[in-house]
Amino acid sequence: MAYVEKAIGKTVLWLEVAQKSAPYTKVMFEDGSMIMTSYCLSDTIKKLDIKNVSLVNRSQAVDLTKSEIKGNILTINDKTMMISRRKLSGFMMLFCVISQFCFGQVAVNDTVSSCFDTNAKFYVFRNDTPVDGIRLSTFTQPTTGELVSQSNTGLFRYYWDVGINAEQFQYKVKLINSNTESSYATVFINRLAQSQVVLSGNYPNTTLTTIVGCQITTLGTTTFISGAKYILEHYKYTELLPGTTIDATGGGEVTIQAH
Repeated sequence: MAYVEKAIGKTVLWLEVAQKSAPYTKVMFEDGSMIMTSYCLSDTIKKLDIKNVSLVNRSQAVDLTKSEIKGNILTINDKTMMISRRKLSGFMMLFCVISQFCFGQVAVNDTVSSCFDTNAKFYVFRNDTPVDGIRLSTFTQPTTGELVSQSNTGLFRYYWDVGINAEQFQYKVKLINSNTESSYATVFINRLAQSQVVLSGNYPNTTLTTIVGCQITTLGTTTFISGAKYILEHYKYTELLPGTTIDATGGGEVTIQAH
């Protein structure tokens, strides 16, 4: 629903709703922009899973927190606008900032890895939204191995089959207090073949470079020269042995990142 994505982060002033014979809903935002849907009022509420809604008939004058309708004048947060009654059969006002809490939830694809000799353990909600307000709704099983969900918290453990180095599965999320599901997101699981990455010699890259391995260790004289920028990303450990030099001048930086 592209119109939902356009609404995220904006504050709604009001919605214009047409008669059921020619249904549409026009969402008017505080910044002056708007979006159109092809749904009538009741369908829009269901489709977008909107919370904190007050419905006001065109013939009513209603005072609500920080807002009021008197005649054809709508006032919200000290902002006023005139409403044409002839074109409207109702109003819907939202007293929340539009976010996924109002308009649903989004699951985003992930890529995770594990060492060749260990099972994969990972968390998939890290880049989903809203990260603190969702739970796992459903997930598919990979074609090989075994995937286990730890309750509905977004934590998974995957057990590899022999000879398999890559797998994937899909999952959906929903809000903690709602049954509306997101679209499927795909998780790609990779198995690192090498048990150890050995570094030796000079490492001169001034453009940030990532070296990934189960175990990363240095051998003999290993030098990250002036200005060199590296991330040593390991799934077991990184060991910088004597003889390793990191020249911090020239804006260089070596970061060790554990999983």
